[in-house]
Amino acid sequence: MTCFDRRTERVGRRDLAGSTRVVAILGVVAVVVVVLAMLRGPGSRPLTRDGEVGGGGSAAGEAVSAGSSQGVEQRVKPRLASRGGGSGASGAAAIVADKVVAYAQGRRQVVETLARRLNVEVPPAVGDFFAAVESGNWREVKAQFHAVSSQVGGPGAAAGMAALLPAIKEAYAVAEAREAWPAEDLLAYGQDVLAALKPGMVYVGGSRWGSAIPSLMNETSGEGRAVLLDQTMMSEPGYVEYLAAMYGDRMTTLTAEDAERARGGYAAREKERARENGAGSGGNAPAPGGGASEIAENLMLALLWKNPGMTVAMEKPVPGSALYELATPMGPIFEVRAPAAAGENPGPVTTAAQAEQTVRYWQDTVAKLQSAPETEEMATQRRTMADMALTQAQMLASRSLNVEAELTYRTAIDIAPMALEPVDELARFLHGAGREPEAQQVLDAYLNRNPGKESEVGVLRSRLGGPGR
Repeated sequence: MTCFDRRTERVGRRDLAGSTRVVAILGVVAVVVVVLAMLRGPGSRPLTRDGEVGGGGSAAGEAVSAGSSQGVEQRVKPRLASRGGGSGASGAAAIVADKVVAYAQGRRQVVETLARRLNVEVPPAVGDFFAAVESGNWREVKAQFHAVSSQVGGPGAAAGMAALLPAIKEAYAVAEAREAWPAEDLLAYGQDVLAALKPGMVYVGGSRWGSAIPSLMNETSGEGRAVLLDQTMMSEPGYVEYLAAMYGDRMTTLTAEDAERARGGYAAREKERARENGAGSGGNAPAPGGGASEIAENLMLALLWKNPGMTVAMEKPVPGSALYELATPMGPIFEVRAPAAAGENPGPVTTAAQAEQTVRYWQDTVAKLQSAPETEEMATQRRTMADMALTQAQMLASRSLNVEAELTYRTAIDIAPMALEPVDELARFLHGAGREPEAQQVLDAYLNRNPGKESEVGVLRSRLGGPGR
């Protein structure tokens, strides 16, 4: 009997796939199919040095200068890399290094082409920055980035210069990802995200790694480009111009007027909130991060409105937001469906079958991580992946898919046994369901794995209303 079956039986809900025996068989078959797919990839073509089937260079420069005629629908999804096989650690590092060089060259072309269009002169520091990224010297990359960002994005920069900054920031984030991530895990994560995308889907990254790594893999796969947006930069000046240059041939892009309306709408709401709270005109200014997040969401909604046939995948929609209410888990990311038309019954946003697929995805992830070496870098990546699983568990719980939510909470703990947040969330979930003894057992198990954390766990117990023993 699989882990899925044992836990499902323990929480006492309906069998998700009929009888327990059928679920066990299906679970084993699913794992075997996933493993075989990962080992073989599409067809029987070999894995190239680029870490993809059929390798190639960056398409970013061509997209800006001439526009790509190849639709996203024709893109062949990349195979999933095996952590334990293929090129090995040193081979993976070489693949990532080559990809970063190709990506930097592509983004350098983007900057130069945009500068010509906008009739602005590219500062020499920009060339020095891209040369540093290509060299792989992280210390030099950081130094050059701070020098160039102050010139391109500073208050005294020439008009139009802000549109160059997104490409520079993307190259910097890719170089940082190369420095921070084990190469094999970087390749596997990026390929997981791209493989989850449906044909024609637009992907919106919501964090540094969730934007940079898929962008690196996407631009250097040689198999056609998906449309990748960075939600963390959408509210910045110049980003709408950058999007128009990158993807104007693929969709109806945003305008400067759209950006102004998004900022104006946010500012108006903040004034209204301040008035309702009696803060007056000079008090309770909103936090900059919150403002950027809301403006970015407004721009995403405007983009959906302008492209009614577009399907969107997001790394991490903000809980409680309009996009969150339209999203459902899909592999390591979320699919955002189009709003229902007036009078139309949209049905459940997340079905039981989709919830079950989410559980199995994260249980497969746990199985893959069991063979990974325990390094400091791996511990960081485990926490990142656990946070992704935790976000999906919270969404399932918010939609009363409680069995699947609990199982996903538990896999988040299995992914990062040292992390406290998944333990806290599961304990609160169980406490809210009236299962206080089980909530305390979760906390006890965390202490057994992480001795010396008594004070932290005591705080969690007090939040649950229990003794801080």
